Amino acid sequence: MTIMGHPNSPWEKISGQNKPGTPVWLWLPGWGFSGHIFSDLFDALDGEHWIADYRSVDSKFVDISQHLLITAPLAESRIWVGWSLGGALAMRAVTDNTESPPSSAQDRVITLATGDCFIRPDAASTEGTPLQGMPKADFSAFREALIQSPTTGMKRFTGLCAKGAEDPRNLMRDLSSTLYAADNSVIQTLNWLEYEALTANQSEHKLHAQAVDALHIYGTHDALNPIKMTPALCSPGKSHCFFLETAGRQHLLDTLQSVATDIPSASILSGGADAKS
Repeated sequence: MTIMGHPNSPWEKISGQNKPGTPVWLWLPGWGFSGHIFSDLFDALDGEHWIADYRSVDSKFVDISQHLLITAPLAESRIWVGWSLGGALAMRAVTDNTESPPSSAQDRVITLATGDCFIRPDAASTEGTPLQGMPKADFSAFREALIQSPTTGMKRFTGLCAKGAEDPRNLMRDLSSTLYAADNSVIQTLNWLEYEALTANQSEHKLHAQAVDALHIYGTHDALNPIKMTPALCSPGKSHCFFLETAGRQHLLDTLQSVATDIPSASILSGGADAKS
């Protein structure tokens, strides 16, 4: 499968070896960022590590998710770790895996600050719980501002990602070191944040949608207010990039090490509070 305007494989091997008993880690960054944003986590986790660069000037969300699946390295056990848009791509890729037999014996997905959909649905209700997701009007205004002033727009986005953290200024500096320039490919992929709800129409995905082994982790004060999926876990980190905060990083490492050693999801969830809607 060839995606126009996109390299044959979006995956780059970073470190490690595919040894028996260790997983292959597939890391997908959030919109606008390089996979090297996860660099502090690679050395702490056994296994082979690959990062994805999914930027494209003319492809669609669903096409890229399928391309990521088809080109991903084969292994008996793969753990997809996706932040924000990267988590949505990972969920869609694994959900849409309709190969028989599957391309991997076991695919597990860990999403970080990924909403069921990014844009707040028009039919969202205020009854019972606070509204989640970004209003469509706010998203459209951000997109227009990014086109008019890319540098300012990207800086504003790093501020949103760091908002809520105990030290947002230092976090913004960390984010800036792995931020892509706002070229046409970055602006095009911004449109993918309008992806449809990841949990919608699951019955159409007959072979794998119900069997996806996934865990969704969220910061407690995420300014982007993602629409939470279940099973959900609260991080002690607070921002949209909670995994870069000291407490959030250690919590994520502990969780990933538990997943890698096949501790059941119920055991993982019992170690932390459920994320609140």
